[in-house]
Amino acid sequence: MREKLLPLLWATRERTVKEIGYVGGNITQLMLAQNPNALSGIDLSQVKLRGIDFAKAYLQRVNLQGAHLMEAIFAKMLGNVNSVAFNPSGKHLAIGDSKGILQVWDVATGQVILFCSGHTGEIRSVAFSSDGKTIASGSDDQTVRLWSAESGECVRTLVGQRDWIFSIAFSPDEKIVASGSKDTTVKLWLVESGE
Repeated sequence: MREKLLPLLWATRERTVKEIGYVGGNITQLMLAQNPNALSGIDLSQVKLRGIDFAKAYLQRVNLQGAHLMEAIFAKMLGNVNSVAFNPSGKHLAIGDSKGILQVWDVATGQVILFCSGHTGEIRSVAFSSDGKTIASGSDDQTVRLWSAESGECVRTLVGQRDWIFSIAFSPDEKIVASGSKDTTVKLWLVESGE
């Protein structure tokens, strides 16, 4: 079904919001009703998605940049906010929540542009690298994950802490990530190798 509906959804890019109305939102809602992962990895930039409820959807690697999300519901997706961090330009805000989800929001529009899942515990800390290309998240699942700030893909999982990770920071040269844990240790990780 996804293969048949996606071209209809992408066609909304060529039309005005007034012409489309709720068509894009209805198509998307139908896809999500069949499978909450139906949009994973899909480019929905510039698509008109009026009235869509994303509360139960998994939006990993979904590009919503420039999408028209009038009357869209995201609030249920956001758990308790444990950590926030601006990217270096101040245009994007990373949010780590109690559901183990990392979201990146466009500050000017209030739209979610990345939705990253993979942690199995709460995210306690998030940080952007100084070039803004990588986001680090630390979790109760005792891992640090490094995410592409462009695609939302998890590029590396760092394993070695023995308890919840409460703080994350990049070195100024972006070569090292430091994590502080409830196990009373601080670990330094090489970004390139994960060691």
